[in-house]
Amino acid sequence: MFDMLLISAENLTKKYPGKTCFADATFQIHSDMKIGFIGRNGTGKTSLFKVFCREEDFDGSLTIPKGIKILKLEQNPVFKKGFTIKEVLFEHLAEIAAIERDIIDIHHRLSEPNITDNEQQRLLEKLEKLDHEFELKNGHDIERQAVAILDGLGLKESRINEPVDILSGGEKNRLALAILLNQDADLWLFDEPTNHLDISGIEFFEKFLSNTDKGFMLISHDRRFLDKTTNNTFELENKKITVYKLPFIAYQKEKIIRQKAAENAFQKQQVKIKHEEDFIIKYGAGQRSKQAKGRSKRLNRLSRIENPRFKESLLKLRLPPCPDYGNVIINIEDLSFGYSKKLLLNNLNLEVIPGETLGIVGPNGCGKSTLFKILTGAITGYTGNFKWGKSVKYNYFEQNDTIKDESATPLDFMKSITTNVVNQELRNTLAALMFFQDAIENPINTLSGGEKKKLLMAKLLFSESNLLLLDEPTNHLDIDSREAIECVLSAFSGTLLVISHDRFFLDRIADRVLWIDHNYCKITEGGYSEAEAERKRFISKQNKAQKIAIKTNTSKPNKKATSKGPYSRTSIENLELKIIECEESLTKINEKFLLPDYYADAEKVKKLNQQMTTIKEQLSELEREYSQR
Repeated sequence: MFDMLLISAENLTKKYPGKTCFADATFQIHSDMKIGFIGRNGTGKTSLFKVFCREEDFDGSLTIPKGIKILKLEQNPVFKKGFTIKEVLFEHLAEIAAIERDIIDIHHRLSEPNITDNEQQRLLEKLEKLDHEFELKNGHDIERQAVAILDGLGLKESRINEPVDILSGGEKNRLALAILLNQDADLWLFDEPTNHLDISGIEFFEKFLSNTDKGFMLISHDRRFLDKTTNNTFELENKKITVYKLPFIAYQKEKIIRQKAAENAFQKQQVKIKHEEDFIIKYGAGQRSKQAKGRSKRLNRLSRIENPRFKESLLKLRLPPCPDYGNVIINIEDLSFGYSKKLLLNNLNLEVIPGETLGIVGPNGCGKSTLFKILTGAITGYTGNFKWGKSVKYNYFEQNDTIKDESATPLDFMKSITTNVVNQELRNTLAALMFFQDAIENPINTLSGGEKKKLLMAKLLFSESNLLLLDEPTNHLDIDSREAIECVLSAFSGTLLVISHDRFFLDRIADRVLWIDHNYCKITEGGYSEAEAERKRFISKQNKAQKIAIKTNTSKPNKKATSKGPYSRTSIENLELKIIECEESLTKINEKFLLPDYYADAEKVKKLNQQMTTIKEQLSELEREYSQR
């Protein structure tokens, strides 16, 4: 694809009253750049997106060539009331949507009881023309593409005709993301796009972005997602935007190298400044005063290197020792739970090992949080049983936990929950969670949602528990805060059960992973990567087993039937191989429909449809022949 300049910024600055988000930022964005935009929450990342879209004023220079189309994902999307998911999804496809609305309108008018013969004939002729036009514009293929993306992001096709008004906030965010991905643009801007996606949705979106040739810039704190999808990293820190032409993990390594070089340069300059200052003080009033004055002038003109403390160092934690938890944490046997039409947990068996960190993953709605609620007594009506160890003292961190008295300071809050810990230890713990002097002494109601979440985490660490149940502890936290959470949890000497979609986080802290899905439940040693590999092996074996069992899934053979088809002389073994080949070819074609290189090209879509039709006809002949053997 031809590389094209999309955005050029020079000395770009964004200020609000009393706050500077970024200053003197100079960079370029080209069409081949896939950018991860990182920085602490509240530093101004979203403000840069608003500047790009001319939604905010700014200082400096911002050049976007004429004709460049930039689309931004809204964090709180609003849709027209009374519309269905399908209508909202297709609304942006103006021509296709207009034709489909006319077709639907004609069908409604044809169903009217008092319609005249002439009117009916006229409408039928118009309907025929509209259907033909719809086909020429690949309407069905574009719709199929849109629905496939929506389905991949976690809103199932079976819900396509539901009113958009009944969707939850997270579902509306997924719909907004699907709409954006179905629109052609030169640059996509994604603001926290994975916040409302589960594991399967994140992986689908990850694959989509990896395959697209479109430029994009995304704000995200999901480190693995960033590393897999981006080739550039923009960092907003200390009001500066620094550009690294590297994906996330390589950026982190490069940043350490740059930081060490900057620290060395700073220290050398400090030695030089001290030497010059000593000379000026010593000889300022003597025979060498003229020389001292000259040095003083040069020192005043010196370009000072800032102290490159990119991140405050985390203090070594000394958390209170956990109460002895004995040899047993919990044993779960044949635990099952579900609602009238949906089984969530099915014969779950689990023994938690004392002192381990057990990660729990799976798609939304598979029963992860339900498991915690059963174990803590919030939900009854299950079958099977579980038994806690006699010495276990657990505490439960829920996603919607709140702090009752927000007028207190973080330090006062910590003092109120423990009497056996000195102030300095509490301060060290708060500092490890990135609560520094100003944050410690301000009221809790001035903190962000993520900061309150970290404060609740600190409370758990001093709760005299030996088991913590944590439900999405890193959700909505920035990268620095996630690393801080990893630090404090590593210092905790008890047992951890952690539900999380943060794959990087689980790879760092988990000793084992329990993967729960609707037809899959397995524990693997190691972090998320090991669990993911085992899951893929299971799916591969399952697919092979289904293909091998194809004979039992077809109708019983008719021994009297005599085949005269094109495969009448083909052996059973070769028939099975050809059927598998056809099914795999259809799967690959369906995957291509999701690639922008294909769905944006009408000619390629047409060829894919022709290939699909040919393969389906071949598969039909093969299965017919197979069923007669």
